[in-house]
Amino acid sequence: MSECITQLYLAHCQPLRAQEKKHLAQANRHSAELMVQIVRQRVIVKYALDAGQRSETAESLLHTLEKSLGLFEKHRELVLDQLKRRPSE
Repeated sequence: MSECITQLYLAHCQPLRAQEKKHLAQANRHSAELMVQIVRQRVIVKYALDAGQRSETAESLLHTLEKSLGLFEKHRELVLDQLKRRPSE
């Protein structure tokens, strides 16, 4: 009986683990893409400031991108925690 329960548990957990690994890969991609956007936006803000142009909108967007990255990183940490709690495949 115990062997059946173990097999059912593993059959349920392994697909979840694979799904969590996909979520982790996606979270990593999103963070990397957002970091590139942040760098580009910093260049835009610097250019606007150097050129004496208004930069409020560009700075606001930069701030929003940076906050989003923080949220993405928190999500990534949650996925990593879930993976640590699941048995290995």
